[in-house]
Amino acid sequence: MREQDRYLQNRGMKWYYVRRIPAHPRHLEGRHTIRVTLRTHSLEIACERRKAQEAVDDQYWATLLDLYTRPEIVVDTRKLQFDQRRYKAARARGSARSLSYIPADDLPSHIDLMTSSNASASSKRSTRATPPRA
Repeated sequence: MREQDRYLQNRGMKWYYVRRIPAHPRHLEGRHTIRVTLRTHSLEIACERRKAQEAVDDQYWATLLDLYTRPEIVVDTRKLQFDQRRYKAARARGSARSLSYIPADDLPSHIDLMTSSNASASSKRSTRATPPRA
């Protein structure tokens, strides 16, 4: 496999990022391979997205290895650090997949905006005159 095609797979006109999970974090992931659609037909765009996904995955797995191989960390501290690093890594992985992150504190305002826009749209529909049913 060429360097350009590393971790890329073309299936049905779409490119996928496909990578085997290293042995040390495999039991934490619960799977042996990662397969993520890169949502493109272009090899150039797929290479860019693969590069971002690869960097995030490498950092994530290095964090897992670091947290599980450092005996000097107290168990409770290790769990807290592990959770924090895993959370950051999950956000980074989401960003690499073009997903946006909304903090939990901001969710009520987003939900209110969505609810108000849906309510105004439904009130416009309900004010229309409808012919009586026969």
